[in-house]
Amino acid sequence: MVSAHDGHVVPSPLAVTRPAKTSDTHWALGLLMVIIAVAGITGIVIAVSMGLTNLALAIGIVGCAFFARAWC
Repeated sequence: MVSAHDGHVVPSPLAVTRPAKTSDTHWALGLLMVIIAVAGITGIVIAVSMGLTNLALAIGIVGCAFFARAWC
């Protein structure tokens, strides 16, 4: 009995893919991340300048946790 392709492995044809489009969503999310980072740094600076080092540490820890979660 003759098998299909005489036992050879024949690659299947690949589908043509479309190039990725640049989306405005990526720019909006990037801008939001920058705004959150600037707000966090500003909060830390203001808290330290007022002598509230515990608050500055809390803002820093929460900010680092947010960005660690957002980027991973």
